[in-house]
Amino acid sequence: MENQERCLDYDQDVRLNDAEASDFIRSISDAQSPTEIQGFDKGKRNEVIKACKEKGLSFRQIERLTGVSFGVIRAI
Repeated sequence: MENQERCLDYDQDVRLNDAEASDFIRSISDAQSPTEIQGFDKGKRNEVIKACKEKGLSFRQIERLTGVSFGVIRAI
């Protein structure tokens, strides 16, 4: 009888590399470059950052690609 328990099993999340992450940011924000996120109004900028977090991008990767500070990203 097969057991369905997943006590020690875990799903590994595969992180996107910077090129894939840049493409993702451009696709959700309609920006030519991820650094354009800095110029967005707060609401739209925060939505893009939340989507990046949900996709699994790290805070440092989001910071590196968009130019938005780590503190701002962490606070969202």
